[in-house]
Amino acid sequence: MIRNDFPNCDKGLVLVITYLLIPIYAGTMWAIGFPRTDVRSNNLGQLNDQRAPEIRFTKAQMGDGLSPEGARIYFTKYESSSKNSLYQTWIYFGSPAEAEKKLAILATNVLTTISKSPESNKDGQQVGERILVLCREKTQGETQAVLAWTSGSTYQEIRSAFFDDVLAFGKQLKAK
Repeated sequence: MIRNDFPNCDKGLVLVITYLLIPIYAGTMWAIGFPRTDVRSNNLGQLNDQRAPEIRFTKAQMGDGLSPEGARIYFTKYESSSKNSLYQTWIYFGSPAEAEKKLAILATNVLTTISKSPESNKDGQQVGERILVLCREKTQGETQAVLAWTSGSTYQEIRSAFFDDVLAFGKQLKAK
C-alpha cells in the first residue's frame, strides 16, 4: 500500500506523479543528454579555486587544403599532455560575411551554447564574434567542445572531446 504523505492531495494524484510524470521527465532528460555524462573533463567539480596542472600541447600533424567553396583551410592536430587530441582550424573566406555564416551554422547545430561574446582586436575594436559550444560529432557521435570565432574574413576553431583542453588551449592562444 502506498502511504499518502500529502493529506490535502488525492491518492490518485500522488500515483500519477510518482508512476507517470517522474518517469516521463527522467526519460526525456536522458534522451536529450542531461546530465551530460559524456563530456569529459579533467577537473569538473573541483571547488575553492583548485586548478588542474597546466595542460601542455604538442603538434602532431598539420595540413591545408581548399573547401568546396574555394576557401583556404589550414589545420593543426595537437596532443595534450594527458594524451587527448585537439584540432585547431583556420578558414580564410573572401569576406567577413562568409566567416560569420560559418559561425552561424555552427551555432545552430549545437547541444548547448556555453558562452557567446564579441571578438576584439588588440585595440579593443570588435572584429567578429566568439562562441563556446558543445556539439555532437555526426560521424562518431561523440560530444565535442568547440571554441570558435571570427576575425574579419577568418574563421577559427578549437575542437576536442575534452572541454578542459579546449579552454586551456584557448587561454594559451590569448596569452600569446
